[in-house]
Amino acid sequence: MKDTLFDEWNVVKKEIDKKDIILKFKQRDIFFINLGQNIGYEQHGKGKEFLRPVLILKKFNSRFFLGVLLTTKPKNNQFYYKIGENSYAILSQIRTFDAKRLRYFVKRLNDNKFFEVIAKIENLLPKRESGLTSNFVKNIIPQKDKNSKYIWFDLVTPKSVLFFKPMIDKLKELNYNILVTAREGSGYSEVVELLKLYKIDFINRGVFGGGDLRDKLEASIHRQKELMELVSEYNIVKLICLSSVDAVRVAFGLGLPVCNFYDIPLSDYKTNFKKALPQARLTIPLATKMFKPFVVPDEVILRFGLEKEQIFEYNFIDPLIWLKDFKYDETYVKNIYKRYNIDRSKFTILIREEEYKASYVDKKYPFLYEALPEIYQKFDANIIIIPRYESDYLKKEFPFAYVLEEKIILQHLLKDVDLFIGGGGTINTEACFLGTPTISTRSFISHYDKWQIDNDLMVWTNNKDELMQYVQDARDKKLIVNIQAIKNMTIDLDQIIERCIS
Repeated sequence: MKDTLFDEWNVVKKEIDKKDIILKFKQRDIFFINLGQNIGYEQHGKGKEFLRPVLILKKFNSRFFLGVLLTTKPKNNQFYYKIGENSYAILSQIRTFDAKRLRYFVKRLNDNKFFEVIAKIENLLPKRESGLTSNFVKNIIPQKDKNSKYIWFDLVTPKSVLFFKPMIDKLKELNYNILVTAREGSGYSEVVELLKLYKIDFINRGVFGGGDLRDKLEASIHRQKELMELVSEYNIVKLICLSSVDAVRVAFGLGLPVCNFYDIPLSDYKTNFKKALPQARLTIPLATKMFKPFVVPDEVILRFGLEKEQIFEYNFIDPLIWLKDFKYDETYVKNIYKRYNIDRSKFTILIREEEYKASYVDKKYPFLYEALPEIYQKFDANIIIIPRYESDYLKKEFPFAYVLEEKIILQHLLKDVDLFIGGGGTINTEACFLGTPTISTRSFISHYDKWQIDNDLMVWTNNKDELMQYVQDARDKKLIVNIQAIKNMTIDLDQIIERCIS
């Protein structure tokens, strides 16, 4: 049995050693790690990935740390110390680890409990007059430079990653320290995958709550506590976010200035406040400065309780901030088609479902799902689907479609396809900018949706028959995008940054 486990671990270990992406970690973090199958009385990992939790005692550098292993099954002796509900530090199992072993973050241990663990370790060490143990404690606790100031970005949606990346890059060029936080969860890793794809350093705190309101609330409460503990360790001077409820609540509670951006305060293009989105209700009133695109009337923001001087307008549609320097890569797209064995000589349609687990969406619009088999058959089309959440149900529901498995730089594919059908907002606008005929199947029309429809950038429908006609128009090249409406816009990133940090 042991020989088999050693052989299985050897296979896993080789794959771990090939990892390019290393998770960020800090002292006091608890992670599950790929511990492996070890020797004699050494602790082993469990399951196919040989996992076990570890408490990080000392970060030597970004790739190497000292940790103490944890267990749920204590023994009645001095080498086991309780650190939480059903969680014990094995004080005799302390060793160094490479960060490639880090699998996923669990939580950060609070200061008091962490120092209790350190004290227990100190008590196990030999005593002598030279004070070895006190030096050990001094060396294991790094001293933070309290004078280093940080600008905090909380990125919890794919759009926020894309929107703030140019700003983060520019601020780093100006020698500002940046703290980026994010979240993920079961069936929702899109944000984290994007951060990794664009090589943005981040710290994960909290999880996505899913589609159930109670689960959302519980996840939000826990995440706020984790964010509060994290940012309290930094000298944060400002939060910049795209209406991140948890981060805004924490920043406001800690007295930190909030620069909030939002382009969709209402699920409506008028001023009907019965359509105000929860994110808007919970963040805009707490903003120190509120940034919005020109398509959102000042009246909407003022009705959330802000003063006129707190509102800052910019004269472009949000996706332009990351698309203005976009350069199409035909080879990149051809490689995607090759990986999925897609015949590009066919009429090719890219699909993005609506964010139906979001709190502002009432239901999934079934007409798009009902229409897909008919579109596939009638037009002999390639149907490529970008999953928003889990992909397995899409594969089962639409076996004729190509469901993208990995995170890609989507804009290259978006530029190449013949038609984009989108249930959201951001990728719809990207498609318009790139000149791709676009059909919106979103369950509502926002201010910037309305602007794009009025300016012949895209069409909108909420029924199957009209959708089929628009697809026919695209097939016949009658769905023309008025790209000049967007191309004439200019972006002054320096001005936005100046207004944020002043």
